[in-house]
Amino acid sequence: MEMAMAKMSSKNQITVPAIIRDFLDLNPGDKVIFIKDDNGVRMHNASAVTIETCGSERLRE
Repeated sequence: MEMAMAKMSSKNQITVPAIIRDFLDLNPGDKVIFIKDDNGVRMHNASAVTIETCGSERLRE
């Protein structure tokens, strides 16, 4: 397991650490999906997520 940290700005923005951007193959302008469940929160590259991964939950922007 690898861990990375980011600081939230006054505008509620974070910079995704390079190790995470590389792992998720994120590029400028890409969208990400956050999934909250009983185990915590997961972040995925939206272009790599299928409907089955998200289940029946509605996505909110």
